[in-house]
Order: sequence, then C-alpha cells, then structure tokens
Amino acid sequence: MSDVVKYELEVKDILYKAAVPDINEENFSYSIPEYEELLEKMKTFLSIDSPGYNIYLIDEYSEYRIETILNYLRNIYANKDKQDLCYVVMEDEKTPEAIVLSKGKGVELKSSLEDIQSNYSNIVYDFYSNNIAEKNTILKEIQEKRNELIDKLINMAKDEGFQVKATSSGFTFVPIKDEKAMLESEYDLLDPKEKEKIADKVSELKEKANDILDSIKLQELEGLQKIKEVLLKYLMEEANDFKIKYFTSFEDEKNALNYLKFVCDNIERSLVDIYTTSFDEDEEKLHEAIYKYSINLLIDNRNEEYSNVNFEDDPTLTNLMGNIEYENINGNYLTDINHIKAGSFLESNGGCLILRAADLFSYKSSYFYLKKALISEKVKFDHSKNYLGLLPLNSINPKPIEAKVKVIIIGDYETYDILYNMDEDFRRVFKIRLEYDANVNNNEANRRTLAKSILWQAKEKNLTSFHSSAIEEIFRFLSKRAENKSKLLYDEVEINKIIICLDSCAKRDNKKLIKGIDVKEALYEKDYFEKRLHQGYKESRILLPIEDKLVGSVNGLSVIDLGYTRFGRPIRITCSCHKGDGYIIDAQKEGNLSGNIHNKSVSILTGLINQLFGGYNTIPIDFHISFEQVYGKVEGDSASVAEIVSIISALSKIAISQNIAVTGSINQFGEIQSIGGINEKIEGFFDVCKLKGTVEGKGVLLPKSNVTNIVLRPEVEEAVEKGIFKLYVMESLEDAITVLMGDSKLKAEDILDLANKEVKKYSGRGK
Repeated sequence: MSDVVKYELEVKDILYKAAVPDINEENFSYSIPEYEELLEKMKTFLSIDSPGYNIYLIDEYSEYRIETILNYLRNIYANKDKQDLCYVVMEDEKTPEAIVLSKGKGVELKSSLEDIQSNYSNIVYDFYSNNIAEKNTILKEIQEKRNELIDKLINMAKDEGFQVKATSSGFTFVPIKDEKAMLESEYDLLDPKEKEKIADKVSELKEKANDILDSIKLQELEGLQKIKEVLLKYLMEEANDFKIKYFTSFEDEKNALNYLKFVCDNIERSLVDIYTTSFDEDEEKLHEAIYKYSINLLIDNRNEEYSNVNFEDDPTLTNLMGNIEYENINGNYLTDINHIKAGSFLESNGGCLILRAADLFSYKSSYFYLKKALISEKVKFDHSKNYLGLLPLNSINPKPIEAKVKVIIIGDYETYDILYNMDEDFRRVFKIRLEYDANVNNNEANRRTLAKSILWQAKEKNLTSFHSSAIEEIFRFLSKRAENKSKLLYDEVEINKIIICLDSCAKRDNKKLIKGIDVKEALYEKDYFEKRLHQGYKESRILLPIEDKLVGSVNGLSVIDLGYTRFGRPIRITCSCHKGDGYIIDAQKEGNLSGNIHNKSVSILTGLINQLFGGYNTIPIDFHISFEQVYGKVEGDSASVAEIVSIISALSKIAISQNIAVTGSINQFGEIQSIGGINEKIEGFFDVCKLKGTVEGKGVLLPKSNVTNIVLRPEVEEAVEKGIFKLYVMESLEDAITVLMGDSKLKAEDILDLANKEVKKYSGRGK
C-alpha cells in the first residue's frame, strides 16, 4: 500500500478556509466587482445611438437584481431631459398626431387649450349678445335697405291695383276692389278676360318681386360679410391678450406653439364661417367648432424623477405597447383620442425598459409588437383593432409615435439560444449579449460585501442576529454551490432563502444568535428522497460492498439531480468477459437506458482497450458491463474510469479494493479528465459507508483536476482531516490501477501486463 500514499490528498488541499473580514454595517452598497464590470459594459452598449443595440442579459432574475440595475440606469439617464407626450386633434379627429414636450409642459398645454376654448366661447357669445356698434350699424343698414326695397314693391303693386302679402316662400299679390282685397268669391265672378288681365299683372309683379328679393338677399349677404369681418376683427382683438400669454409660455416648445396657433386660427376662421346673426341657430355648430380640438396627455412626467427607466413585470400587449379602448354604445364600439393609453414602452421613450424573458414570452403578441417597434423606432396603435376585427367599430387611426427605447431582456442561455438561431428579427434587434456568472471570486472584498449584505438584511427585516461562525459556514455553502473553493455563489434569491430559513429555525428553537453549528444543521439536512435511497443501502436492498477486494467489481459514483434537490449515489459497476470479437456490451445501452454521452464514453473505452491490448489486431474478448440496480437512464462519462478499471480487473483477474470509490472521465490515451458534482459524489459515498457501519479506511479516488472543486460539508471535511476518510487523486489510468488494484508487490504495469497476456492467450499470440 506504500505506493497509494503518494496519491493521497494533503489536508491543506481539502480544508475550506474563508475568514469573515472586519465589517462596518453602515452604508451598505452592492459592490461586487464582477457585477460592477457587467454594469459598465451595459452602460457602454446603451450609449450606442443606433437601432438594434438592445441587450439580452443572461442572468438569474431577482427583485434585488432588478432594483440594482434600475438604480444604476437611473443614474445614467438622470441628466437626460425627460419629456411629456401628447396626442392632439388637428384637422381630422380620426387621425390624431403626437407632440413631444419638455417635462411638465404636457399638462400645461392641455390646460392652455381648455382656457383658450373657454375664452373663445365667451367671446363669440358676447358678440352675438352684446351691442357692438359697428355690428349694429351694419345690421341697421341692412334693415333699412330691406324696408326700402319692400316699400318700393308695395307701392309698385298698389299702382297696379294689388296688395302685397309676405309668405314663407316669398310674396303674393291680391287684387284690390273698392280699396279692399278682393275675396275669392268675387274673383270667381269675374269674366275670363278680367281674370287673364289680373294674371298677367301678377306675373309681371312676381318678376319684379323676384328682382327685389334678389336685391334684398344680396344686400343681406354683403352686410353679413361685413359683420363677419367685424367678428374676425373682434375675435382677434379680444383673443390677443390670452394668445400672447399662452404663445409666450410655449415659445421654447415649437410643436406646442404651432399647435396652439393652428387651433386659434382655425377656431376664429370657423366661427366667422358659421356666423348667421342668430345665436340659437348657430350655437351647436359654434360649440363643435370650438371644442373639436382635444389633447390626450399620454405621458405626464412632471412629478417623475426616473420616468424613462422602467421595469415591466407584466408585459401584456396593453401594458407594454398601450391600447385604444372602446365603449359599447348600442352595439357599436366607439372611441376617441381620450381613449388612447400609453404602455411601458412609450413611458420609457428616450430611456430604457427592462423585461424578464419568462414574462415577455408568455405573451406572444407582446414580443411580436415589441420587435416591430424596435425595428421601426415607432409605436403604432394598429394592434388595438385586431381583437375587435369582427365588430362594428367607429375607430380612430392615430399617427405613429417616434420612440427610441433601449430594451434589456433578462433570461437564460436556453431561451437566448432558441431565439438567436430561430428568430432572424431577434438577431437584428438584440445585437448585444451580456452574461453574468453568479460564481464570483472568493476574495476578501466580496466576502465583506456578502457578510454586510447578510447582516444588513437581518437588521432591516428584524431577523435573528448572525455570529461570524454562521457567516463563515454560509460562505462554505455558497462555495459548495459554486463547486469551487475559490468562488462564491452570489445569488440574492439563494442567499435570502438561506437567511430566512436560518432565522425561522432560530426562532423555532428560541435562539437569539445564529451560530455555525446552526447553519450546519439547517443547510445539510437530508432530503426525503435521499433518506429513502440511503435506507435501501442500510437494509442491503441495494448491494454495495465496501470491504475486501473483488474481481470485476468497482464502486462508482453518480449524482441524482432532481432540480430541487441534488445528492450523490454510489453505484456498483461490474464487468465479466469471455471470448468474443472485442466488443464492450453495455447492459444499459442494450436496455435502452443509456444516454448519448454515456454511449460515447463506451466507444472511447473501446478505443482505449484496443490501444492497450489490441494494437492492429482484434481483441478476441467481449466485455459485459453493468451498472447494478440502476433502473433509470445513465448519462455522462464520469464513470468511464470505473468501467475501464472493472474491465482490466475482469481480464487480469486482479481484484479491486471495495473500500475506495472512484469517479472520473478518461480519454483514449488513458488521461484522466475532470467531472462535475465532485462534492455530492464524495459525500454520497461517505454517507453510505457511515450507514453501513463505518467510514474508517474508506475513501474516494478522483481526478486531480477536480481538487479545486472540493468544498465538503464540515462532517466529511473533519473525517478527512483526522485521516479517517481519505481522498486520492489520479492523472492517468496507471494512477487509478495503482490506487484501486495495486499493492507493494504488484504495480500498475504488472497488472496491465497480466491483462495483456490474457488477451494473447485467447488470440493464440501468447504461445
């Protein structure tokens, strides 16, 4: 066994040390260098003023992480001008147009329009109601001229022996008899010639009456036009003061100023066109002319400090891109400018919008219209009609709004990979991919930040206090999760879950201080499934020899990963061989219980065996390998060292030590490669040995390249430190053979030579 000692890991390579730095709890801030570097990259890419430079951030989602990004971006955009956004009615109320204004000017514009409309309403009413000298003079002239023409017609008719009567359709002429209007009965007694004579005169009078009526109408039209000129002058004079007031208020807002000028000019022109001297007849038209103009303040930033940096946690199509709402009135769906609602995309105009991939892709339409907006840099409200397409609509068609928004989607690798390879538009609008590795460096600065975070949360949430030994054990657990003693898993969700769990346990046990021992008990408690599996080993329902030596039988190690729990499981791997054609017959593959990676590893073993024993000749032996009492799918290549050792043992008839389990991958040249889940595998074998009686003299053989990944739970680390449980490392197949099969008299090369002789014996080359 003397040769085995040199492969044994030194205690210093196994012990986990991560001292808790001196901590000042005041002024806690998130200052992990790795994340600061990520945020700096984010800032650089967001500053690119070209379409498509949006970001897909590969990172874990948490409320704290979102808050960190929001605060950082709000500082970036703090000096950028915030803007209000309005939809306004111009010529056509069915096609409102957008106006962008400085922060706080939107509500001022809306108020100004309402005041202007109220003022015009009062002014025009006053013009109709009050005695305006110039207007009255014109009206008097019209009336006098009318009376003069009518008197002329009356005298003309009288000279011809007729009376004039006014009707709704004009004038009628009645013959006079004895200075009185002739009765119809008297007219009937007249002879035909008299009647014909009267008819001729009436015809002549009607022609003259029509001429006079035309003159009256012409005089009235000319007079009305003069009054309209007076009205226009009156409107301009009366409106001058408030127009100066409001125009001056918006002299730095060109679009708003132009809109107010447009409204004033159009109202004045419309009021003049409508005027007929009768307010009762004109009232409805006057009201429509004044109040047809409307403003919908879509984005009001007057009280918003960080208005254009947002996180949308429920990106429905309406929440994200906005909507046009409809009212059902007697079966017809009606809407107007005031029913247009902005979404978070428009609210982030000129800034940045953060979305969670899992939320966004829950709404197919949201993603589709988000891409359209990013490609065109415009927001159109055409999506609002789609779901009402079969209903009778009195719709509006707002003009598109220009929108420059930077979007950050937070998601995982799998989602990014699918989108990048399957969606051409995605590559076009999300040109930047950033990644954050939550496994940060295990250095003093990061440990200090982590410790301060734990203490700060405990204080803020009124949790049980943490002793430094507890924080140190949390460090260990987070390094264990990172599978690297030089790293820490800095995941706020995981850390928060840990401290809440520890606080709950402490309060249950009436403890005022959480210590290291409390962390060990809480974080390393066995899961139900793990306990059930261990019971199988304890009751020998699952066979796993851990004493003596056996030919063709080796203890391999695997990891059961259910997503919500993860633990190691020792597996007995056996091999038998007989004369054949050089095949490795894998029982898992034959039973369709082998994954692609495991199938590949078996093929690699075939190449390795041929290199060791076959040369250019076919090995006349078949090897049957089985993972005993494994009824699920076997995947991965971390058992390939165990498999090749069992093959060599079965071939050479040299027994394998059962007290040492082995894990590791091997290539065709016999070089040992690192594997995953090393801590779970070591602890899994330790736990089973403990259940079966003792861990003394037991151990695990692992790849040397995995040493940095070793972060064991305290109980296992203590057993290794005391020399009760041992860890061995290997770099080559020869190392594995030496540790598992060799002794002071039998070296690895001797065992391989014995195996080679067996091959030659079967092939006849040994004679």
